[in-house]
Amino acid sequence: MDVVTTAGGDMFRAMHELLSLGHKTFTAADVLQLATHGGAQALGLPDVGSLAVGNKEDLVLLRATDLNLAAAHDPIAAVVTSAHPGNGDTVLVGGTPVKRDGHLTTPSHPTALTASATYLAAQVRGLDR
Repeated sequence: MDVVTTAGGDMFRAMHELLSLGHKTFTAADVLQLATHGGAQALGLPDVGSLAVGNKEDLVLLRATDLNLAAAHDPIAAVVTSAHPGNGDTVLVGGTPVKRDGHLTTPSHPTALTASATYLAAQVRGLDR
């Protein structure tokens, strides 16, 4: 989403906006599926975007005890309509924790950004094959 001046550019906000705009077309489950598995498919990344044997272990674990998520009777709808990046407790990338207990585990932002850029460049080169 390239409208950060009017709406947050994070994936949670993008899901919320998509559900709001397509509320008669999409369910919350549809939007979550589009943001995860559908996004991975669109990028040509078959081993991410879903929990399946053999897939890379990329996960975002949210604190369900945060006020905006605590009273949810539908956890999928709560993620799509109410979650935000501040709810993130643990993030695993390839099975390696990069955020734990709400704090980054990486040594520094520049090091993490360089590693991320290197990884993404390798993924994009792999798409050209």
